[in-house]
Amino acid sequence: MQMGTRGCVAVLSFVLSAPFSVAQAAVTISAKATANMSCASGVCAPTATDAVLNAGDLETLLASGNLTVTTTGNGVQAKDIRVDAALAWANGAALTFDAWRAIAIDRQVSIDGAGGLSIVTNDGGTNGELSFGTRGHVTLGFNNGAPGTLSIDGANYTLVFTVLGLIASVAEDPSGHFALAADYNASGDGTYKAAVVQTSLAGTFEGLGNVISGLRIRNKTNEGDGNFGLFLQIGSGGTVADLGLKDIDILAAPISGTGGLTPDNEGLVRADWVSGKITAESKGIEPGSFVGGLVGYNGGTIVDSHADVTLTDHTLGAALGGLAASEGGTISRSYATGSIEGGIVASAGGLVGVVSQSGGATGAILDCYATGAVSGGGSSSVGGLVGTYVDGKIAASYSTGAVKAGHDSSVGGFLGFDQSDTHALKNDYWDTDTSGITDLSRGAGNIPNDPGITGLTTAQFQSGLPEGFDPTVWAENPQINDGLPYLRANVP
Repeated sequence: MQMGTRGCVAVLSFVLSAPFSVAQAAVTISAKATANMSCASGVCAPTATDAVLNAGDLETLLASGNLTVTTTGNGVQAKDIRVDAALAWANGAALTFDAWRAIAIDRQVSIDGAGGLSIVTNDGGTNGELSFGTRGHVTLGFNNGAPGTLSIDGANYTLVFTVLGLIASVAEDPSGHFALAADYNASGDGTYKAAVVQTSLAGTFEGLGNVISGLRIRNKTNEGDGNFGLFLQIGSGGTVADLGLKDIDILAAPISGTGGLTPDNEGLVRADWVSGKITAESKGIEPGSFVGGLVGYNGGTIVDSHADVTLTDHTLGAALGGLAASEGGTISRSYATGSIEGGIVASAGGLVGVVSQSGGATGAILDCYATGAVSGGGSSSVGGLVGTYVDGKIAASYSTGAVKAGHDSSVGGFLGFDQSDTHALKNDYWDTDTSGITDLSRGAGNIPNDPGITGLTTAQFQSGLPEGFDPTVWAENPQINDGLPYLRANVP
C-alpha cells in the first residue's frame, strides 16, 4: 500500500512483540516502545489485541506521508485506540485513526499546517465514540492561509478559530458540522448582549477538547429575546460535544432563560463543561428566570458533562440548578459543584431546579451528583440535588451540599419539594454531615421518609459504593473527589 499522494513507501517498517501494560484490547499511542504492531506501506495494525505504537515512531511515519492506524490486524481484532502521548506533525500529511469501537484522546494532538485528521469509530463495533480526557485535545492550524482538515465518521467539519467565526458559520449552515480548531480567549471580544450564536444549531459543534475562555454576556434590561448563553438553542438533532467554557461571566435580565452553554437544549450535550458565574438582576416583583450552570431548560439529553458555576438569582420565583434550571429530558453521568443562591419562592437544586414530565417530557436524572451549597429565600423549595420534583425518574444519584432557605420553605437533603404521584426515586442519597440535614426522615423537605432516598454520613459514602450504584459507572478512590463516589466516564 502506498502512503498518501506522494506515492512513497514508509521509511519505518517493524513488527515488534514485547511485554507491556495498556488498556485491554486497545492500540495505545504511547511514550513506551512500540510493541505488537506491524507498520508498513502506510498502515499500522496490531499483531495482538493489546498493542503499543510509540508516538515518535508514528511521527516518523507521518514525515513520509499519510498514515492509517487501525485496530484490525491479520487475524487480530483490538477494540479501541487510545492516545496517551502527545503527537505533532507539520508536513501536510493526513492521519487516520480507524477503530473497531472507540477512540479516546488524553494528550494533545497538534496538526500545524494543512495536514489532516480523520476519525473513524464503530468500524465493526457499536456504542463507541470519540472522547477526550482532561489533558486531551486536538488543534489544527493554518499553512499559507489553508487550514487543516478534519473528518469524523465520514462527515467533513468546518474549522472555526474564533467565536465570531462560529457565529458566521452556524448562521450560514445551521445543519452543518463545525469544530473548534484550538483554544480561544474571548475576553478580547468585548461584551455580548444576549445569546452569542443566535441561530438554532441543528448540526454538530465538536469542541475537540478545546476551551473557550473569558466569554462575557451582560444585559440588565429585557430588551431582545431575554436568552443568554453561548448558543441560543441546541435544536432537535443538534449536538455540542467535547467543549469547555472557562470563566464565563453572565449578567442576565430578570425575565430570562440562561445557561452557560445554552438556555434551551433540545438535542445532545455530551462531554461539555462550564465554569464561572451567572447572575440574574433582580427587579423586585417581576417574575423570575430559569438559570442553569450548563443549560437553562433541558428537553434533550445531557451526558458526561459538568458545571462549576456560581449562580445568583434573587428574582421572584426563579428556578436555579447547578447543571440545569429545568429538566424535562434526560441527564446522565453528570455533576455540578457550584454554589447557588436564590430569592423568594425559588426552586433551587444543586443539580437541577425543577424536574417535570409535563407535556410528554422524560424528566430523568440517572447516575448524577451535586456538591454545591444551595440556598433560597422565603417560601422556597431547596434540595441538595433537586429543588422541586414534579415527576420523572431519579436514580443512582447523590448530593452533599449544604441546604438552607427562609421561612415557610421546604428544605430537604436531596429534594426540596416532592409533589410527584409516582415517586419514581430509587437508590438516591444525601450526605447528612455536609448538608446540615441530619434528620434521616428529611430526604425530601415536605414528605417524611420519602421512599427511595437515604441519608448517609460522609464516612459511609467513602466506605464503598452505595447500594444501586453500578461499579462499571461509578468508582471510589481516596485521591479523587474527596473519596466520594465519582463517575468513571466523567472524572472530576
